[in-house]
Amino acid sequence: MGRLWMGLIALALVACGSEDDEAPLPVVRTTVTFVYSASTFPDAGVAEDHAECVRIVGPTHIHPSWQGFPVVPFRNERRFWERTFDDVPVDTLLRVRVSDGNRCNRDPCGATTEDLTANDVSLTTPATTPGGCRPGQTTEPGLSFTVAEDGTITP
Repeated sequence: MGRLWMGLIALALVACGSEDDEAPLPVVRTTVTFVYSASTFPDAGVAEDHAECVRIVGPTHIHPSWQGFPVVPFRNERRFWERTFDDVPVDTLLRVRVSDGNRCNRDPCGATTEDLTANDVSLTTPATTPGGCRPGQTTEPGLSFTVAEDGTITP
């Protein structure tokens, strides 16, 4: 009789499964093009006065949160920097950080929150991002945004 009750209880638990038992919905992704409107030529004065920062920053790059903040180089488009991502999750608060050696005179790690657009929309909402080029520093300034499935950016 005990086995019968255990079987009935197990059957009832399976029959009354919750929505949590369902497979998660796939993440919808879209394409976003970032344009960083800054000089594509090294500033000799900044390089001389902030050589260590410029060395640490290396080539101008972006750190995207949805990829775990790796270093992703921008493409030099002569008058600006550009990078397109086709894996950007929609309807999620996302963050990016731009690192530019020419900005080492404004930030000790070359991080900047100026002159960045996403799909032609200026990003303006400050955010913190993981990182730090100095001992004890664990964050650097960045920007946040969301993107809709059609690529519309909300800064």
